Amino acid sequence: MIIIWPSRQFCHQVSRLGAPRPSRGPAHAPIQETRASQSIFAEGEAKGRQEGRQREANLALRQLRRRIGTVPKPQQTRITDLPFEDLEALGEALLDFSDAADLTAWLAAH
Repeated sequence: MIIIWPSRQFCHQVSRLGAPRPSRGPAHAPIQETRASQSIFAEGEAKGRQEGRQREANLALRQLRRRIGTVPKPQQTRITDLPFEDLEALGEALLDFSDAADLTAWLAAH
């Protein structure tokens, strides 16, 4: 099979004749404007927030174990269910904890 490519001169001559240029496909709305893309972006954003919250909870639990020792399972569950803002607050507050009672009091207040 032999493939012959048109020369640059030929292409220039054709373009001067006003021949339509090849289409780059159908015109579409920008990706941010389609409903499907908005749904996909929303799902990705929600998944990212969930993963970030889970990482923050895991970090807080590791820091608590180092600070006060074993964290009871019910308190671990409570911590992993906290909203992101409360997890950040816990991350700061646990620096002042001296025992499990401090964690219990903090969780009761939040």
